[in-house]
This record gives sequence, C-alpha cells and structure tokens, in this order.
Amino acid sequence: MTQAEQETRNPPPTDSFSGATDSEAANQENIRDGGGSSETTQTERRWGASYGQLSRWVNSLRWKVERRDEQLRRQEEKYHSMEERHEREIAGLRKQNSDLQGEIASLKRLLQTRTSELDDAQTYLTTTDPHSHADIVRLVEDVNNAIFHSAATIADSLKWESRPTAPGPFLQVPEREKAVRDIGLSTVELLEHGDHSQDPICVQIALQAYMAKLAKWLVSTWSMGFSEREEGILSEVYRQIRTTETSSIAGRWRSLTCQHLRRSGELSSTQLNAYFVRRIGIVLSLSGYRGSDTNVIEAVNDFEGKITDVVEHCLQLRTAIGQDVVSCFFEVYLPKAGSQFTTKTMQDAYGESECAQPREGDTSPSAVLCPVALGLRKENPLQAPGGNNEPEMIPTLRAKVVLQSTMEELLGMT
Repeated sequence: MTQAEQETRNPPPTDSFSGATDSEAANQENIRDGGGSSETTQTERRWGASYGQLSRWVNSLRWKVERRDEQLRRQEEKYHSMEERHEREIAGLRKQNSDLQGEIASLKRLLQTRTSELDDAQTYLTTTDPHSHADIVRLVEDVNNAIFHSAATIADSLKWESRPTAPGPFLQVPEREKAVRDIGLSTVELLEHGDHSQDPICVQIALQAYMAKLAKWLVSTWSMGFSEREEGILSEVYRQIRTTETSSIAGRWRSLTCQHLRRSGELSSTQLNAYFVRRIGIVLSLSGYRGSDTNVIEAVNDFEGKITDVVEHCLQLRTAIGQDVVSCFFEVYLPKAGSQFTTKTMQDAYGESECAQPREGDTSPSAVLCPVALGLRKENPLQAPGGNNEPEMIPTLRAKVVLQSTMEELLGMT
C-alpha cells in the first residue's frame, strides 16, 4: 500500500476537530467558574489553543510513527523474506558447487587414468629404439673381440710344460662331461692329449669356445636365477607371442618381462667374474696346467681385468637386445660343435690362412670343431604375424667357427 492510500484511509487529525473540542472545554470551564474574569478566560483560551496545537502535533507525530512502524514492519518482513530466499539460493548454490567439485574431482581422476593409459599405450606401441642395427652388430663384435683378446692373453701368458700323463687336479668327472657338452668332445680331447708347451693354440681356441658359450648364456638368459626348465617356458611363450602378434607388441612384452625379471635374482659382476674364472679353470686343468686348485684359480685371477671386460660387454649387449630394442628381435647364436659348416650362418675363423683352404678335389662339407665367436640373427621384419609358422631369423653377423680340417692343418696332423 502506498503512502497516499494510507493517508486516505487514516487521515491525520485536523485543526477544526481540535478547535471544536477546545471551545466546548472553555464554555464548560466558564460555567463551572461562574463566568470568571476575562483575563483568566483569555489565558485559559491561549493555553487551550496551545494545548490543542500540541495535541494536533502529538497526534500527527503518533500517526507518523505508526505509519513508519508499519513501513518498517513491512520492510522487515520483506527483508526476512528476501533473506530466506537468498539463504535457499545460497544453499542451492552450495549444493551445486559441492556436486560440481565432486564431478571435477571425478573428471580429474578419470583424466589421470586415461593419461596414464595413454602413456602406457604410447610406451607400449613406440618403436623408436635407442640402438640401431649397426649399434647391435658393434656390441656383438665388442664381445667377440674381448673374448679373443682374453683367451689369447691367458694362453700366451701361462707357462706350459710338456703334456703330463694325467689331467690337472682341478678337474672332476662331472666338469669334464659339462665341458664336452659345451665345447665338444673333439676340443676336449685336443686339450687332454695335446702338447701346449710349444704352441698353446688349442688352449686359446678352447678358451674362446668356452667364453663364447658363457657369453651366449649370459646375453640370452631371461634371468640368471632361472633353471633350464623355466628358461624354456618363457622362451616358448615369447615364441608364440612373436608368431601371433606384431613385432612392436612382442618386443615391448619382452622388454617389460626382462626389466621385471632382472630386478632380483641376478648375479653381481663379482659373482659373474667368479663363474667365468671357474669355467676357465676347467679349460686350464683339461690342458694339463699343473698346480693345486688354488693355483689354478690364482692363475686365472691374474687376468681378472680381461675377464671383467668380457662380462661388462656381455651385460651391455644383454640390456640392448633384451630391454632397449623393441621394434624387432635380435638373438645371438652359436653353431653346434660337430655340425656341418655352412657359409650362410658361419664364418671360418682361419678362413684367410692358406692351411684353411680346402684341399684340391675335396668337395665334402667340413665339420665344425667348435664355435669361437658369437653370431647375430634378426627376425624378418617383413614376415606377417599370425598362423603357426616359426618366425624367420636372418643372420646379420655370422658366427666364427674353427673347422676340424683347419685344426688338423694347424697341428700338422695331415
């Protein structure tokens, strides 16, 4: 209701109303006093007029106060109504904000999950390798060179006596049998029956063959703590993955598997050195190197630096082809002792010497005495996955071998 409407419905007291009241009061007063004096009457009239005027002011002020109170009451009701509405709106906004914060937190978690999945997928599908094909070949050649120099240094540095009638005390029957499996019976017999005092070439070749065998194991093994059965299971699983999946997926699986397997159960460099020393000691004992077990170990330990060099190069190659390279599959290989020589996968270690040339009219394939250097094969990148076909491996670095005919020529047996 507007102020004009309020004044229409509740008009303030008027002067005429107040005047009529004052006149009647004066007449009644005169009647009570019996007329009184005129002066008293005038004074009373003035006071009456003043009283009437004051009454009008009081009534006017009272009306204004009541009107203001009404306005304040209405304003207060309006304010409370607005306050309640705002509180409801604020409560609604707070709930919306809480819901939005929850949605934002959920979206952030989802974003982190999807980002992590994308990173994992990107990592899994990335085929950019830190090593090129040439780098892998160079690493294999580094291993072979370290093996050759170590074997030559050990064979040439030790003093060999004329062949004794019995093998050295370091050798035991199970170790000889293992040596036969690792480097071949013919090589073992050459060590046992040869006289190395004039030329220890047989010892050098046997050392190369044994260290090449150890290097192949070290580079190729999934985990140093695995048994042959466990190694075979993982190798078969990987073969099936390579047969059915793309090279990048198979390579990433291999890389992740090697990383996790090699976090525990691995031999330290010191333990690997000791393992190599033990195997080299077997070769020395087969060759008739005299002395106690301690003397044999001490003799090999004199070449610890050379052995450590071989181990370190093997570990570098192992990491490169097992974990770093994912776009394709590399593997080192060694031909079997006694197998037939083929130029596709083998290279005669003494092929440039005159004594290693085939005899005139001899067309029969030569037999391998023992392998002395690692070869390298690479999976055919053009072979499509799927089916049951065995993945094709292409030799990119032929393994070096010593032929039986070459050894016969070197020893003057023919």
